[in-house]
Amino acid sequence: MTSREHDILNAAKDCFLRYGYRRSSMDDIAQETGFSRPAVYQYFKSKEAIFNAVSEMVINEAFAKAERSLREGQQPHEQIRSYLTAYNLYFHDLLNKGPHSEELLQENHKSNGNVRHAAHERLVRSLNSLLNLSAEDEVGQVLALSAEGIKHYSGSRKAIETRLALLASMAKAHLQMNGKKIGNNAD
Repeated sequence: MTSREHDILNAAKDCFLRYGYRRSSMDDIAQETGFSRPAVYQYFKSKEAIFNAVSEMVINEAFAKAERSLREGQQPHEQIRSYLTAYNLYFHDLLNKGPHSEELLQENHKSNGNVRHAAHERLVRSLNSLLNLSAEDEVGQVLALSAEGIKHYSGSRKAIETRLALLASMAKAHLQMNGKKIGNNAD
């Protein structure tokens, strides 16, 4: 991604958060970047293309934040808690920056199915990897789906953090009950 594309996507993200998807125009995005509208069109053919690219960028930022949350020496269930909390709070905090979160979520669900699916699968693989499980293990799938529900229905940051910590503890208990070693010892 060029620095101009990055500037356009960050400006578009700000516009979408401020005005919503429907009210944001290519003119708004161009004005936010300081580029002309034709210059923006050189990089992206439509507002929808920009929205899709912003969605991908935001997902990558959430994964980067999740990766940075991991600490040396954490047990796998602690890594799961840290990873899921950072990943989900990134979206929670971003969408709470403006009054158009519901509209942006609807637009994202309508136009970004492949991107969302790929992000979900990436999250499942990451969670299973943190737990030293196979990429296809159902534990990662259950954790990812549960965390998604927690993010959408918990409301406050504190509630999300508390419920994700409980989810990580439940995963640890499940793995121990099923005789799977987690971490350096099965504490």
